Amino acid sequence: VANQSNFIMTTAVTEELWLKKTGSGGFGYIFHQYYDGNSTAYWISYSGDQLKAGIRYSSANYTQVSYTNASWHDGNWHHVAMVFSGSTLNLYFDGALATSAATGGSSIADSGGLLTIGRFDGPNGLYFGGAIDEPRVSNSARPAGWIATEFSNLNSPSTFYGLGPSETAGGSPPPPPQVAAPTFSVPGGSYSTTQQVSLSTATGGGFI
Repeated sequence: VANQSNFIMTTAVTEELWLKKTGSGGFGYIFHQYYDGNSTAYWISYSGDQLKAGIRYSSANYTQVSYTNASWHDGNWHHVAMVFSGSTLNLYFDGALATSAATGGSSIADSGGLLTIGRFDGPNGLYFGGAIDEPRVSNSARPAGWIATEFSNLNSPSTFYGLGPSETAGGSPPPPPQVAAPTFSVPGGSYSTTQQVSLSTATGGGFI
């Protein structure tokens, strides 16, 4: 990818992709941004059974982490992510944190070189030799939950989430319950003063 200011990340970066490779062998770059014509600013690479990720915090100094797992080149699709937060460098494999280290500097020395995918922009190329899908660069340090969700969502969409039974709303509310016919009780006799009478119902909990 040609020199783009959008890819200059200094205080935070997340670099991620899906890859598929059969067999290890040699050394190569998977996804990286150049610092200058001879060195990298931030990267994901491999060497044999190792996956590596790093950031350069000065022209002559860098921090790199390595994760050894032969299954990354077993011919299946795997998700790999590198996250730099300003103080920590994390490497994720299939949604889980594989390795982590404190960085020697708090920012990336990035002069805005080329961004390459699947190779090193040099005379020998250092080609990846596999398949790459959905490469992505973000100018923020994605949290662990974000990385795990991205992996799970694409790794097994059918089990990533579930749907319950449908519910319907609307219509008229049910009518209020009816009470039994009230009983009107009046004492017998003739009265010249006010008398008290009562109204009652046989419906339990009902009132008049």
